Amino acid sequence: MDPQLQGIEIDWQNERHVAITGKSKNIYLWDIERPQNPVQIWKGGHSFEIEQIKWDPNGKFLASCSTDNKVCLWRTDSQSPHHIFDDLANGISIIQWSNASAEELLLAAGGQDGSLVIWNVGEKRAFCKLPAIEQEGGVKCVAFSPNNKYLATGGQDSLCIWRVRGGVDGSGLLLRHFHKPALFFQSKISGGVGTTMNNMSRDSFQSEFSQVSWSHDGQLLAAAIHNKILVFDVRKLIE
Repeated sequence: MDPQLQGIEIDWQNERHVAITGKSKNIYLWDIERPQNPVQIWKGGHSFEIEQIKWDPNGKFLASCSTDNKVCLWRTDSQSPHHIFDDLANGISIIQWSNASAEELLLAAGGQDGSLVIWNVGEKRAFCKLPAIEQEGGVKCVAFSPNNKYLATGGQDSLCIWRVRGGVDGSGLLLRHFHKPALFFQSKISGGVGTTMNNMSRDSFQSEFSQVSWSHDGQLLAAAIHNKILVFDVRKLIE
């Protein structure tokens, strides 16, 4: 095991195999039924420490990102990267796969400058780029809607809802932009589902949006900020 492995990132491939990394340039795949040694060690893809790892919904590809501006795809049959995406100019802080689909497999990556790119993994190309929208400190959270048509992103100051396809020149289309100071001084979210905003504390105002999650039917979006959960009725927001 890498002696520098700290702040561990873990993601399960299936009920038996788990990938592990953390403050390291290497990724280890372990078989929990044979824990003496890793069954695979992936290396050579990143020049800086790995920030995050995530398996795709089918467990075929493991994605990793780093502040070296790269996203690497790994397969279990090779130690070297299957493919490297490097379409973002700034360090990458977060990655997120699309939901399982028979049509295509998408991978989103958020940069430290607040920009975001979505790749079509089968075609190995970026087909959608989203500009930075007042997201100081970079993209902190990303989530595809269940049908993969929409994307929610959160940062230090903003919560955004995008249409993945619909913008010009292959860009995504911004549908809603919630600016945190405006939310803080409103009594309710426009189009919300009864979430009262006047209970937000100063700590909430100073915190970032740390998590976004869609309901299974794609009609509601929940966003976490400090110790509050904000819930949006997406049907009213994207009409």
